[in-house]
Amino acid sequence: MAYRVLRYRAVVRRLHLVDCAYACLTHVGLEARRAQGHKDRKNVLRLPPLRQLKQELRQMVWNKAVKDVAKVSHERAVIRRLEKLRAE
Repeated sequence: MAYRVLRYRAVVRRLHLVDCAYACLTHVGLEARRAQGHKDRKNVLRLPPLRQLKQELRQMVWNKAVKDVAKVSHERAVIRRLEKLRAE
């Protein structure tokens, strides 16, 4: 019985994570549309492909991580290398 309970909890957690990921990707897509000046609320929402949204989300996380490291690190060579990797 304990096995079934653990499996059920694992499935529920996975569904929650998938739901959170979908919400984040939808948010990224909506922000991109607003940045492009799309304000028509009568049409069906058409977001970019998921792979593009995932790439944009990865880029946002990477940029934030580099900024956080740059705030606390005094190693200029490391910061320059991270910024170079970010640009690639």
